Amino acid sequence: MLVGSPRSEMIEGWAHGSFVQIALEHKGRLRSVSIEALRVLSEDTNRIRQTRLQLCSAGAAEAVGKTLVDNLDRLMPLAESKRFGSEFDDPNGSLFKAVKDVHEALRALSNILEPPAKKSSKHSQSQGINPKEMLIKGCMDMVHSEGMDPLIWVSSLPLTPSPLSQSSLFVPDREDLAAEACKSLANLSPLLLSDLASSSGSAKWAISVFTSLNRMLETSGGGHSGDNPEALSSDLGVDALKGIGALAEYEPLKIRIVDQTLAKLLQLKTLSGDTGAVGDAANQVLLSLGFTEDEITVQVAGNDPKLLVDWFCLQRALLIQAMARVEIRAKVSAMWKTPLENCDVNMSTKLMNSGSSDPWSTSGENELFPNFTTDHDSSGFRETLLRQYQNVYQHDLVRYDSGYGIDHVIDGNKENGSLLSSHVYPLNHVMVERDWFLSHTQRMESIRVSESFSTSALMSKRIENLLDSCFPCSLLREEVIPIHQFTPEATFDFRALMMPQRQYFSFRREGQLLARLCEKQAVIDSVNVHWTLGFTNSTFGGEFVESLVQSLYLCPMITGLSFAKNSGLLGIGGDADSVDDDGSGLLANLAGSLPPWVSYLTFDNTLKDRDLKSLVSFLDTMGKLSLDSNTDESTNNNQTQGKYTCISIRNTPQILRETWSSFFKLLGRTGPSTWGPVSTPLASLKVLDLSGNKLGDEAAGMILELLHEKDSGCCVERLDLSGNRIGRGSMVIRALKSYIEYYRYDQLQGASTRNSWKSSLHTLNLAENDLFLGQVALEIFGFLQNNALSLAHLDLSNNGLEGDTYQLIAGSLPKNTALSHLNLSGNKFSLPLIDYILLHLTEANVESGLTFFLMENNNPELASPQQEKLSKFLLRTRKSAIERRLMGQSTDNEEVADLTDFAFDGVDAGDNMITVLFSAPLVFADDENYLHPFAKLDFDMERELLWQCMKEASRDIELSFDNAHHSRLLATLTKRCSCLHYSGHGHPSNFLPFEDGMGGPNWLNVQDIKELIVRDGVAPFKFVFVSACHSGLAGETFASAGVPHVVCCRQESELKDTAALAFTRSFYLALAVGQTVKESFEQGCKAVRATPNLKDPEKEMDKFVLLPKDGNHNVPVFRARPLPQWPKQPVSKMKNKRRAMMLNARNQRSVMGSARNTELSVRNMIQEDPAPFTPTFFLGREVDVYYVLTAILKMRKRLVSVLGEPGIGRSSLVCALCHYINERASTVTEIQHIYFIRQKHGGRNVTCRSLMRQLLDKIEEAGKSSPIDQDCDLETMLDVVCKSLKNDKALIVFDRMELLDQDDSEEFPMILSSLLYDTKQVKILLTAKHSLGQPSIGGQVEHPHHLGPLNFENTVKLFSNLCPHLYTPSERSLLRKRLVAGNEYADCFPGDDWIDESTKCIFAQLGNGIPSKIEKAAYNISPDDLMKL
Repeated sequence: MLVGSPRSEMIEGWAHGSFVQIALEHKGRLRSVSIEALRVLSEDTNRIRQTRLQLCSAGAAEAVGKTLVDNLDRLMPLAESKRFGSEFDDPNGSLFKAVKDVHEALRALSNILEPPAKKSSKHSQSQGINPKEMLIKGCMDMVHSEGMDPLIWVSSLPLTPSPLSQSSLFVPDREDLAAEACKSLANLSPLLLSDLASSSGSAKWAISVFTSLNRMLETSGGGHSGDNPEALSSDLGVDALKGIGALAEYEPLKIRIVDQTLAKLLQLKTLSGDTGAVGDAANQVLLSLGFTEDEITVQVAGNDPKLLVDWFCLQRALLIQAMARVEIRAKVSAMWKTPLENCDVNMSTKLMNSGSSDPWSTSGENELFPNFTTDHDSSGFRETLLRQYQNVYQHDLVRYDSGYGIDHVIDGNKENGSLLSSHVYPLNHVMVERDWFLSHTQRMESIRVSESFSTSALMSKRIENLLDSCFPCSLLREEVIPIHQFTPEATFDFRALMMPQRQYFSFRREGQLLARLCEKQAVIDSVNVHWTLGFTNSTFGGEFVESLVQSLYLCPMITGLSFAKNSGLLGIGGDADSVDDDGSGLLANLAGSLPPWVSYLTFDNTLKDRDLKSLVSFLDTMGKLSLDSNTDESTNNNQTQGKYTCISIRNTPQILRETWSSFFKLLGRTGPSTWGPVSTPLASLKVLDLSGNKLGDEAAGMILELLHEKDSGCCVERLDLSGNRIGRGSMVIRALKSYIEYYRYDQLQGASTRNSWKSSLHTLNLAENDLFLGQVALEIFGFLQNNALSLAHLDLSNNGLEGDTYQLIAGSLPKNTALSHLNLSGNKFSLPLIDYILLHLTEANVESGLTFFLMENNNPELASPQQEKLSKFLLRTRKSAIERRLMGQSTDNEEVADLTDFAFDGVDAGDNMITVLFSAPLVFADDENYLHPFAKLDFDMERELLWQCMKEASRDIELSFDNAHHSRLLATLTKRCSCLHYSGHGHPSNFLPFEDGMGGPNWLNVQDIKELIVRDGVAPFKFVFVSACHSGLAGETFASAGVPHVVCCRQESELKDTAALAFTRSFYLALAVGQTVKESFEQGCKAVRATPNLKDPEKEMDKFVLLPKDGNHNVPVFRARPLPQWPKQPVSKMKNKRRAMMLNARNQRSVMGSARNTELSVRNMIQEDPAPFTPTFFLGREVDVYYVLTAILKMRKRLVSVLGEPGIGRSSLVCALCHYINERASTVTEIQHIYFIRQKHGGRNVTCRSLMRQLLDKIEEAGKSSPIDQDCDLETMLDVVCKSLKNDKALIVFDRMELLDQDDSEEFPMILSSLLYDTKQVKILLTAKHSLGQPSIGGQVEHPHHLGPLNFENTVKLFSNLCPHLYTPSERSLLRKRLVAGNEYADCFPGDDWIDESTKCIFAQLGNGIPSKIEKAAYNISPDDLMKL
């Protein structure tokens, strides 16, 4: 042993350098002694000598690596499962020596690379040594020595004894070697990924290191997830998790860890306890993976690895889509930049001077496409991610733009249990995602080097595959991403949320994830983003439809919905659906329940004949029900239920022709005109995709006849009939000929006629229809002359067209100015014919609008001169298109009208105002003064519904939300608000529970309400909506007080949520656009009757009542002018529309921020994000929330603590309390801001300083303080906090204080004392395991609230909500009924002595009332054990 002074002398004399040199230059005994000496020196942790850093500097890691390399062959017998040879019997043999040398080397390496303590690190820097640089040097030395391969090999040795363990001599076994190797890999992990090491090639080892650590985690923990992970060795597990946690910070490793290790991490975290070393280490990996928000990782996903992978993949998919948009932007630039530069000098100069010097720069504004999304918010992260992928994979052979099947070529067989395999391209496998990113990088590099003029809008196969998965309907894709047309106002912005393939019996938890993601993304996004939700290769059942609809109400930005079955997009290893009943019938019924903003529907290979019949029946019923009320044209335009902008029914050849005929009738009517209005539910449809259905000529002719009949009522603008076997097409020709002869004959002849009717159809896709069999294509080309057939987009690709008869193209196209896109790819035009066509098109006097002319994959291929001629032609036409656009804009200088200048005469300020009062008291007291909770109501959905109704109506109506407190009702009267909406609980005994401002109810009977609202004998409200069960008497009270129009529910009735939503949506939309109360009420009732997923809709409809029964309700309530956008925004008066549009695009982010602040005020909220979200199934804690709220507000306690064991629900309770307070800005005046401070399980540096840093950051974010130095001391931070909050009414929440270190836990009360002494009105709420234990802190006495387990009824309720084997409300209700209904122990707790053994047994099986254990029980229970309950 070297102790004390000898070590110092050796280091100062550079003896360690000599040991390193000997180990590098010699072998045998000399090296063994040197390595042992290095190991002994490496155990010196004296922070003055800095021995380990000195060893790194001297190259000790390289010496260790050489030792591993030279001894690798001798260690091979250790890998065998059986004993072979005599190596294990000879203590002086090579195996024994190699084991000793390698063990010493590994111990030295793990010591050398161990990160120094913080204090030691600071001391090193004071001595001029940079610890991080020295450790990185050690890592790079190890890599350069080629020691990584043997190190990884040693770590893979079995963790079982070898024959060496039977030796009488003490010698390390393979278990010891593997453990030391694991520790070394853990220390190497963060160093390999450092900037310096990764740029030199070290990062390429990261994947091998992860594979080794993950294998060790699996084998040491008992194998797969079904085994007992508690067998995991604590030290070994912590080391492996430590290394994986460091690797998880790197994006290329993150997806691998999510795919292969996430399930194990959740299991270790759960089973090892919240305070165990392994559990903390597993939690730290989860934090590194980005699962930092407890409402995501625990409360929403419920520790279900599949849901966590969904969350990860949804976010990663949005990032990939942003990269795709960058490539789309580059493609648009390649198509339009050169024509722009060739424009008239004055025009192009005007563009360049109005904005960025480079209108195509991704960092500047695109002046030709001013609204084109730039995705600036993610640009920095994308650059970092791509650089990391380059570092990790820079030496790999990558086949760019590869297909789906390449993964087995690159990566061998797919690992069992892959969590990514069910997800959609390119997230269906780590190697597919890898190739996507690297290919994207390569593409962007090629663009930077050179970018030439592009005639085609075709993207790479990789981008095409991605867009096909996001948009199965090509017409919808072209509308959102109009890359094949010149649309300068387009944003090209989309967000596609692609769900994994699986059996969906419910969408509750997935919907919560979507709501969180949408809310998070909405803060970043502009307003012109197309959001779509897609399901691929999935089946549906149970409560899927109901829960999906509820989720869509919480995500109003989602306007598109797609369901597809496409084996080409299956995840690797995914099985095709072989279930006959795949739930497609539910999808047909879904169309009747969707929110009005979901107007894009796609069914790709999902509907059967009976399903389309159901869809037709529903839409027809909706059309007939709304027909009576749609006599006025303006009214008809505002009816939205069951009406869509785009419907795509693709690849369903099994649907019968008769069913298609009934579907076509929904679009409009042909033939003789009929008297009176005709139901055409799909008259508003603009996009119709019927591709791949094999309709045949007759059905195709039928739909084209409908679209080209003036009085049909059909307004479809885009039609896709590709892949429908039209063949000879006699019926198609007949339909088009009839249109031309009746309406466009003079136009065809070149005669100018003012009364010529033109069909709305401007896009027609007839690709892949074997049109070579007939004359359809020739007839169409003939009709294109003089714009008789006024198409802008025509696709005739892959039809086998050939022959000299198509010389007609050369005669018709030069006489057409309307067509901008023509696709003739995949045909068989001869080269002389192509020369002939191009000759006529390129004549100088031809003014063609054809900006896209595709002849890709023609047989034979176009020759180079032909391609060059086509390129010049398109360059000319695109230049002309830009000039026409700019000339039109330069003359457009009229002022933009400001609608606020045109007020409606005679309209009082309060006439167009709605105040919504929500009543949600927490508890009520019975006759014996025992507290009972109120049932929770979903106000979020109702609030969002009303908001979207007003937004859709776009009328100048003021909508505000408030709490149902008697003072707020009086304030509503003072504002002279004409319309009141009350939402809350009703009561059969003629009471409405308002709030008392302290969490309790203020029971108002009908007489109280009457006395409050009647002034001078008159009720000021013109209209009242009582949204509550048993509200008949309350409604009669408002009516008897003089309110002329009251809507309520019958006194004896309870409303179904689905019925209430359907009624409220249709009623308010009709009322807002100016319909009478009676008409609006009838519209609401019809919406209830037509709801397909509602049992007994007639009975539900009859529950709604319009009072007074003999009143005159044939009057409108609102007289509000239309608005271009609701809520009302200031309108620019700039003279140049184009410049106003560009400024709007640039300033959109600040405008959105202002709008969000306005929305907070309207919604009666204190702030946007007061605390983490409350758990989805938070229940049974209403009384506890009430007690804590009472202590803060009523008892005016300034220091309150919620105490209990981890997992009891303390954090959830305080989160719920914060949100409850936040939603009552007008009534809870004692608190004006909430600061929520939380420490993470497994988080590093849980100190008082980190708490103050978090608090100070939040104070700075709220604008209460200026930023201060990040490295300032604790006293400085505390002083700034106290001064900033000195006179503020704030609530500070410190969550999980038991995680503080011992020293900091003693310092924490002093911090609280300063906060309480130096501020006047700040209140502090703590959660902890134990109370602070001090009589007084800052002059305040701690008020503790001890949190216990849930009672039996709430335990069963929470279990049923969380259990993944209970798919429907009826199944969950059945379990509750079986276990709780009639059970005298429903209100008992686990510790009660008087409960019977059966209840005790069930209690124990379900987690004994502890929420975290209930959650674990719900996810771990098997279907068989569930049935036994």
